[in-house]
Amino acid sequence: MATNIDYRLYYAAQSGGHGGNRRVMQLLDFFSRNEFRCKTVLDRLGGGTIADKVADVLRGLVPSAEAPIRRYGSLRGLRRYGLVKNLKRNLAVTANTLYLFDAFVCGYEVLFDSIRKQGGKILVFPHNTDSLSRGVMHPFTGAPAPKWAADEMAALRKADLVCCISREEQWLLSLYGIQAAFLPYDPVLQVRQRLLELRRQRASSTKNCVLILGTAKNLPTFDGMRALLERSGDITQAAGKREVVLLGYGTEKLANIAACNYSSIKIMGGVSDDVLESYLLSANVCLVYQAGTSGMLTRVQELLYCGVPVIANHIAARSFMNAPGVFAAESIDGMIEQLEKFQPEDFVPPVPPVALESELLKRIHRLNSQ
Repeated sequence: MATNIDYRLYYAAQSGGHGGNRRVMQLLDFFSRNEFRCKTVLDRLGGGTIADKVADVLRGLVPSAEAPIRRYGSLRGLRRYGLVKNLKRNLAVTANTLYLFDAFVCGYEVLFDSIRKQGGKILVFPHNTDSLSRGVMHPFTGAPAPKWAADEMAALRKADLVCCISREEQWLLSLYGIQAAFLPYDPVLQVRQRLLELRRQRASSTKNCVLILGTAKNLPTFDGMRALLERSGDITQAAGKREVVLLGYGTEKLANIAACNYSSIKIMGGVSDDVLESYLLSANVCLVYQAGTSGMLTRVQELLYCGVPVIANHIAARSFMNAPGVFAAESIDGMIEQLEKFQPEDFVPPVPPVALESELLKRIHRLNSQ
């Protein structure tokens, strides 16, 4: 039975990072608790030194039967192909190792073919459906989302097991004949304990703040925050005496948008953990809006753990519909109506997905026995 995992991760494991960092922490913790030996290698599709990039471009320039040069719409695409081609040449595939990927699977399709030919098994635990995320380009051709959705589905079909972070994506993949597993984001024990401690402290805190919280480096989150800022007058009026504060990594650039110059919402930008926790203690509610994307909003799960209720539109509330503490609306107008009359009440915290972990583990073990 395979007990080794070769994990090509796109984000580093960081407790203080964004959602992708925290999802990686969750997966590494899951494998560790279940006695898998996990070797991690940070994916270089998006980076590398100048010397690495030049070497990868030169490798990519060498034609090959499976991927002629004309497929690649830019030097970036050519470099990425050279990187994967070199990895294909040097990766030692063994029967007792599972090969795990979590992003831009189209970029690894050539490698997938090689692993399968050598009898290896492929796991894909995508952070989201990249081809359905606004602003994301095909890693080789540069085609914008969603034009390359069919390519991504074709690559996912080559995996022996796919595990989604949201129910909606699990359903979507089933339409393409991919019977994916489901494991929602849940913070690791250390983070979970800290969030529950904040929940305990909130029992005696003064809640006089309306939060808008997220990582603005993520384009759908940035667009959602901007849409809320454009309604800042209506939001602050509905908030009444509650101060409305927007914060999170990268949000300082929202203050420079002309449409936001007259905003009555306080824009904090990126803040320290201590400042963030002070706002979580004083939050009456958090507003979350997105117009359309994939994946799952990890910050919603963490807000619920620390006892902060969430008013969100249905897109942002994906995978959280009917969850205690989540109040869904059809539009920003509906969110503002709920905010105006909102009275916070205690609600039970989320429960770690123990049953889903057990089901996922069974599927991995079945895969090993084949």
